[in-house]
Amino acid sequence: MRMLFESGENVEMELMALCVNLASNKRVAAMICEGQGLKMLMKRAFKYKHPLLMKMIRNLSQHDGPTKNLFVVRFC
Repeated sequence: MRMLFESGENVEMELMALCVNLASNKRVAAMICEGQGLKMLMKRAFKYKHPLLMKMIRNLSQHDGPTKNLFVVRFC
């Protein structure tokens, strides 16, 4: 993930493909979303309008449990 965040606007296609596939695994998805991981991914996806980052976020959102709860916006 560090390589993904440290690269500029252009991310190597092989790295993005690997990240998209890793995000489909529940345990890996939980690790990616730890701390500020999900927030940083979303910021980067919308900043650069990167379709593969969006696909990675979609894969992350499809897991049940604590990872899914990170996608719920809470208004209190």
